[in-house]
Amino acid sequence: MPLKAKIANKIVADDNGYTTGEIIDINEIDEHVEKEGKKEVAYASQFEFLIAVDGTKKQTLLRFWTGQNINSEKFENEGDDTTDYNRLTRLLLNMGLLDAKKLSELDKAKESEIDLESLRGRKIQFKMNKSIKRKGLSVIDIKSIKPIDNIKPIELAK
Repeated sequence: MPLKAKIANKIVADDNGYTTGEIIDINEIDEHVEKEGKKEVAYASQFEFLIAVDGTKKQTLLRFWTGQNINSEKFENEGDDTTDYNRLTRLLLNMGLLDAKKLSELDKAKESEIDLESLRGRKIQFKMNKSIKRKGLSVIDIKSIKPIDNIKPIELAK
């Protein structure tokens, strides 16, 4: 039997470079330490978002991680001189679960009323960027995420 090369499954994008997917799960990951080679790396608690997207051959699963805290401060982005909110805050702003005008109220709020579970099953569009850390790998550009359906922002607890 002859050996044959397979065709790669590529993520489908529209003419504007947007990929459409569905948030199918959100996992809470506790603070932990992993051994990477000879050194140990400590990871803060985070959320792992799983996105189902269409590929050229079959559906595939993408993942991205955020911290677990929303914050009204802007931070410097890795790799450039721009500033933005942390990954979770940016995602919630883009998805309409947090209102940018009320972001300053975060500092006065005792706790958040934002239910991340409401993101499960939501259809989103986003662009992919080349990974800075791993050549040949593309990652979700969190700043480009936008919902396909709209919902009303949730008020912060006072």
